[in-house]
Amino acid sequence: MNQFLTLLAATALAAGGIAAAADYPDHPLSVMVAYSPGGATDLQARSEFNTVNDLLD
Repeated sequence: MNQFLTLLAATALAAGGIAAAADYPDHPLSVMVAYSPGGATDLQARSEFNTVNDLLD
C-alpha cells in the first residue's frame, strides 16, 4: 500500500510539472551580451539565440 501511495504521489507531481511548463515562456526573452556590439562574441550570441528562439516557437 505504501508503494502505491508513493507511486501515486510521484505521478501527480510529474503531471503537475508538465502542465505548469506548457506555457513557459509567456513573455519575450532577452539576452545581454557583455561585449561590444558587432564583435565575434556578439555575433555568436545572436546566432545561438536565433536558434533558441526558433526552438521555442
